[in-house]
Amino acid sequence: MKTSGLLTNRFARQFTAVLSGYVGSAIIRAVALVLLARLALPDDFGFFSSVAAAIVIAQAMTDLGLAKLILREHSARVDHALVSAALRTNSCLSALLALLLIIMLLGAGLTADSRFLYLLPLAVAAAAEKNADTFLSIALANQQASVNTTNIIVRRTLSLLVFVSATSLGLDPLFAFSAGEMLAALVSAVLARRYASSRVQPATSVPFRLVFRAGLPFWLNSMAVQARNFDVLMTSAVSGTTQAGFYASATRLTGPLQLVASAAATVLLPFATRSTARLRMVHASLVFLAVTSIAYVSLALLVPYVVPLVLGDAYVPSILVIQIVLIGLPFASLTALLTSALQGWGLARMAAVVAIGFTIVCLAGVFSGASLNGAIGASIGLTIAYVLQAIAIVLLALRHTSTAPTTESDR
Repeated sequence: MKTSGLLTNRFARQFTAVLSGYVGSAIIRAVALVLLARLALPDDFGFFSSVAAAIVIAQAMTDLGLAKLILREHSARVDHALVSAALRTNSCLSALLALLLIIMLLGAGLTADSRFLYLLPLAVAAAAEKNADTFLSIALANQQASVNTTNIIVRRTLSLLVFVSATSLGLDPLFAFSAGEMLAALVSAVLARRYASSRVQPATSVPFRLVFRAGLPFWLNSMAVQARNFDVLMTSAVSGTTQAGFYASATRLTGPLQLVASAAATVLLPFATRSTARLRMVHASLVFLAVTSIAYVSLALLVPYVVPLVLGDAYVPSILVIQIVLIGLPFASLTALLTSALQGWGLARMAAVVAIGFTIVCLAGVFSGASLNGAIGASIGLTIAYVLQAIAIVLLALRHTSTAPTTESDR
């Protein structure tokens, strides 16, 4: 009982640290983007947003699941060679990402739109940030989440300061923002690598195919989640841009509410790797579902009063859409928690299969719902997919609560 209390307190401390990092980073980032939007022309800000979204997809595609793999394997402390090889592979992939993005931005800037040249620093920033976040997995595995929080907050703050300073000197806002992102990401990467290098000793080389195979389930799960971002595009295609706008106001503006679940899922993975109290984790996740359900239903009741005040009367038709999405979010949060638990238990491949399957269900539901009843139908399809995936992941987790722990993902 005493050990259980210590684990709960330790989890609470790590969760608080990670959540504070997420929230603090999001706030600083929001301030920077608001300043960029005010300093740049609307067309320039839209241009930047499109390029930034494409870069995020490129980061996800070149991740290969290595951050989660490193977090899981270093938490298990059984295969230092795999962790060391994964870190080296991540550095190579980061360099490749930077090179490809530089070539693409340079080519587009010289042949299509000169504004691409102002965003060249983002190529280095994207690679350095990905490299830093992967190396910071070592800190999470060591249950030193404060290291991650400090690194991320320093990164966002430095980026904002450089951006403000550069624009005050008269530099183009797009270039100033990109330069700030690059310098901050490079500092972040240096600090993260310095932390990890003293805690992960170089080991015998592991072939790339083994690293790729070990990280593949984590990567597939991540890509499946990323693929769900096509929901707005699908809604727009079948029911028009106005309905897509109402649907997007629900799915995108409620995104920050999922920071709590994301923080809890991030912290849970290393705990799940080391703990044998699997059934207790499932029960705790169900309690989390109940608590978040109460919170989100309460928010749903306030939506009719908040939407006209914050978004304006033009968005009144989105009220029911937002309420439906809020009802589904607790189930999405439950899925995120138990997916991390399954990954920690060495069942990452099974979790990936569930994620891929229900991404297809999700997009099909959104498409069908939007075809029948616009944004409301799309939100119903999304919420049904969230509920069904949560049920499937709970049943899968319960099935493996008595299974002996494994020492490597899906060995």
